[in-house]
Amino acid sequence: MTGIGIIEVAIGLIFIYSLLSIMATTLNTIIAHIFKTRARHLKRGLETLLSDPDIRDLFMRHPLINLVKNQPAQRSRWEVIFRFIPSFLRRGESASAMYSAQTVAQETASLTRVDWIDPAIFSKVITDILAEKAALTLYAPLSEVVEKVLIEPERARIEHLVGLLESGSFTLDEFQREIFKLGDPSHRDELQKAFDQVDARRKALNLNSNEGSRIIPILEGLRSVNEEGFRKAIKVLVSSARSLEEAQTQLESWFDQRMDHLSDLYKRTIIIFSLLIGLILALLINADTLQIARTLFDDPSVRSALVAAANQSVASGDLATLVPTATPTPSPTPDATADPGLNEGMSAQQATPTPETNPIEDATDAIIRVSQVVDLLLQLNLPIGWEFSPLEVDCFAEGDLQESRLLCDNTRNLWLLGPDNNPGWFGMLLRKIIGIALTTLAIAQGAPFWFDLLNRLVRGRSANT
Repeated sequence: MTGIGIIEVAIGLIFIYSLLSIMATTLNTIIAHIFKTRARHLKRGLETLLSDPDIRDLFMRHPLINLVKNQPAQRSRWEVIFRFIPSFLRRGESASAMYSAQTVAQETASLTRVDWIDPAIFSKVITDILAEKAALTLYAPLSEVVEKVLIEPERARIEHLVGLLESGSFTLDEFQREIFKLGDPSHRDELQKAFDQVDARRKALNLNSNEGSRIIPILEGLRSVNEEGFRKAIKVLVSSARSLEEAQTQLESWFDQRMDHLSDLYKRTIIIFSLLIGLILALLINADTLQIARTLFDDPSVRSALVAAANQSVASGDLATLVPTATPTPSPTPDATADPGLNEGMSAQQATPTPETNPIEDATDAIIRVSQVVDLLLQLNLPIGWEFSPLEVDCFAEGDLQESRLLCDNTRNLWLLGPDNNPGWFGMLLRKIIGIALTTLAIAQGAPFWFDLLNRLVRGRSANT
């Protein structure tokens, strides 16, 4: 075969890989949309990171995060049953026994479409949660004095300043100056006594600087955290900071490092999942790379038709419209690249919950895309698909088998894979396994990878002719 013929075989294979990858990527997309795989992975990662149950619950339900919604109806009964099928098989328990009311209540808490969390949002939420806890202990006496002693309009103004003090937005020295501005000396004395308790806490924490006093709410809030590991981790990060901004920066760095590790785990999970989808698809339609390549080498008419179809699909832009452009991404934190496919980078999204997509609409769009790809594959007259046809010829017969050789070497015929029907069944089975494995690995690369490669080959070949 000439060099041009080899290039045509390569174009044909890549075109087929593009079509099969579009099907696999589309199926991955709709499965990820329905089951919210990325949001669930992020939630599991946060559960590991935020080891204190109380802090974790407050974080998940914080207005800036809102990762969990208490709407049991969001998840179907069938989805919950599907998740517990492995448990039924392992434990031998019935569906009715496992599917209790408590199980449904726990498993049907729905997730929002939060796919990633901005590190700055993470640090702000953590500091806000800890500040709220501090407000219940350290700043409660101060708030009570303001409510009991002061009258309007001084009460409203000081209450607002106490709120700023609790959040770390106001320093103790600034609040002290506001106390001196009160007109009634008795009011000043009462408020000063309550304030002295807060100031004593600053001295105990060795936060003598004015800016350093703004991290008192974080350190004070940590005193009410029960989980020792989380409490120590946050304390190490925050206690060395000289300002609230520095403390938040260190929290952001810590979150980034942990999320990088989570991203790697998620990428490995997605690769395994993509390989599984590719294997199932290759087996279902018998997309055997070795068989397809052999046909393209031996049959110039099939090869020419396939190359022509590839050229037409690229030139018209029909193939580009089938390549998924909005797919789930492998990392719980955003990369700077766009997200053309399941195994590629991701586009930036807002850290707050995004609107829920309609799984029915997603499924409809996916079915249409897959049906278009299937129609195109069927038009190409490729050696794909299975058959089961007992042969009248004797594949064990000795002598010249030239006439029956092609019939006895048809790897699409499952009948020939039986040891009693074909003397070369083992070699045929081995070739089939290798061919399916090659197709599976190719599909797992993703539609955008093959589409980009096909574009380069077709346009490069056109430029040279």
